[in-house]
Amino acid sequence: MTNEQIENVTRAYLVWLSERGYGEGDLPQAYVSHDVRKALATLNGVLQGAIDFIKVGRREKADRWLGFAQGALWASGVFSIESLRRHSRTGVVD
Repeated sequence: MTNEQIENVTRAYLVWLSERGYGEGDLPQAYVSHDVRKALATLNGVLQGAIDFIKVGRREKADRWLGFAQGALWASGVFSIESLRRHSRTGVVD
């Protein structure tokens, strides 16, 4: 992935999380279990870290952090592997 692709998909995940209340104030009560809600809220820091790494020229580190976030999203049952692949190709999170 290019720097631009990493940043696009990372920002898209931040928006997705924000739209659902993760990482900002109270977390949604009914979406997933308590532990998974906490994990998803923590991803805000991971995703912002990936963007920060891009800004200082550390693309490979940003790519790893994005990969970690995508793994957590998959393990939490939020997105399928196919959806995550599509996100990486298009930069659009559905």
